[in-house]
Amino acid sequence: MNKTSIPSVSRPEEQRIMFRLLVLLTFAAGFTDTAGFVMLFNLFTAHITGNTVIAAADIVHRGGTGALAALLMLPIFIATVVVCTLLMDSARGRWKERTLSLMVVAETILLGAFFVAALLLDPSHSTPDGLPVIIVGGVGVIAMAVQNTIAGELPKPSTVMTGNLTTMIIDAVRLSRAVLTRDTALPSKTM
Repeated sequence: MNKTSIPSVSRPEEQRIMFRLLVLLTFAAGFTDTAGFVMLFNLFTAHITGNTVIAAADIVHRGGTGALAALLMLPIFIATVVVCTLLMDSARGRWKERTLSLMVVAETILLGAFFVAALLLDPSHSTPDGLPVIIVGGVGVIAMAVQNTIAGELPKPSTVMTGNLTTMIIDAVRLSRAVLTRDTALPSKTM
């Protein structure tokens, strides 16, 4: 599926806005990932595919301590991308034009929730698989899944391997929806 429905960014003003958005998304992912990694016992919130490596290392070197939290983040990420894709694809009329902005607002709110949850639950005093780590990590992963869904709609991704996973999930949702509705034309990107 191509990104033909994304508005053209040929004007210099649109290019500057797109560049700023990509820089902001990249900073948010890097900051959230670093904070999560340090605070959540090496748990990645943005680069979710890294959690499979962390889980394997936890199993080999720490007898599995921390593997549960790391592995739980993948289904949380997938479910969030599925929901975001369905929401974006169902937007119609004037809402379709505002979908990207609304998703950025949702990500911002979720990032705020991630940091508030970290302050309230203080996962650094938990265990690697403790409920505070899973809750705070889960909120961070949901925020980053929203971001990755946004990035999946943009001409340039802000992550690579997680971006590939996101693209695969988005395409699977759209293909499944087309098959279930017997729609012969595959849906394109929403933006």
